[in-house]
Amino acid sequence: MNDLKYSLGRMRPWVRAQIANGRFASESEAVQVALANLAAHDARIADLKSLVQEGLDDVAAGRMHDYEDAQSMVDDVLNGPA
Repeated sequence: MNDLKYSLGRMRPWVRAQIANGRFASESEAVQVALANLAAHDARIADLKSLVQEGLDDVAAGRMHDYEDAQSMVDDVLNGPA
């Protein structure tokens, strides 16, 4: 496999400190963990955008409920509609 060349730039001191502390075994491991975290973050953002759109679609279709107070809404969410 071809090695990818990269520069840690201003993050190099931090990464080296993390390696010295034992958090990562190498710069390569730090980059791999960072990329995995970025991919997970991107996936979560996509999920949240989908949920927001679902909520907007529900409002547009009239699938919503007005609550008298916040506790009524919490009870409904936790226990289902009364």
